Amino acid sequence: GTTSRGAGSSAEAPQGKVVKSVSAGTASSVAVTAEGMVFVWGKVDSSATESFLQPTLVRALDKIAIEQVS
Repeated sequence: GTTSRGAGSSAEAPQGKVVKSVSAGTASSVAVTAEGMVFVWGKVDSSATESFLQPTLVRALDKIAIEQVS
């Protein structure tokens, strides 16, 4: 499936993952899978010099079961 990435664009959900919750901003988006994994894409920090074009797992939250984002 796809998840929204902003006006007129989208990103593929991580392969084999069911996305349960998505929060989209003007420069970045966050998705939570049914397993509680958190993925981010876009320019996730205003001081960041790079953007994540594809959903990227937030490993710092691996041990925490996240239910939703807003």
